Formats: sequence, C-alpha cells, structure tokens
Amino acid sequence: MRPSRKGAPATGRLKKPHRYTAGNVVLREILRYQKSIELLIRKLPLHRLVREISQDFKAELRFHGSAVRDLREANENDQGLGSLKTSNCATSR
Repeated sequence: MRPSRKGAPATGRLKKPHRYTAGNVVLREILRYQKSIELLIRKLPLHRLVREISQDFKAELRFHGSAVRDLREANENDQGLGSLKTSNCATSR
C-alpha cells in the first residue's frame, strides 16, 4: 500500500506555514477599502480635532454637521490618493 498524501509527511519534517508573496495582502486590503463605502475616520475624534484647531482662530465657533462630514470625506479622499500613489510606486518596481 502507498502512504496517503494528505497526512503528515513520512519523513518527519514539519510542514511550513502558508505565506503569501510580497504585496498580495496589501493589494487585497486596498481593494477591500476601495469597495467599502464606510469612512475610516470616526466622527467624534475628527470633530474634536476641528474644534481644537478652530480655537486658535476664534473661540466658540459652531460647525454644521454637513461641514464636518465634508471635511471628513475630503480628508479620506486625499489619504486614499496618497496611499494609492505609494502602492503603485511599490508594485511597479
């Protein structure tokens, strides 16, 4: 009888863990975040940051919810473009 191939190797060596080639996991994450519609930056931390920065210019400013949302979307679009440029440079080499 032949030994089955699905079991442990007959020689006693340990099987190496599976590893993806360089860049595959990063590209998969980029595609996942491109497909998703949720924003990565949370609302309250960004709102606190906007208020903190605005305190330097004028005290007691109020912000419309849509204004903070637009800042959030613009920030994420800029970050996305920067990371895509970096990933394209890394994969083209």
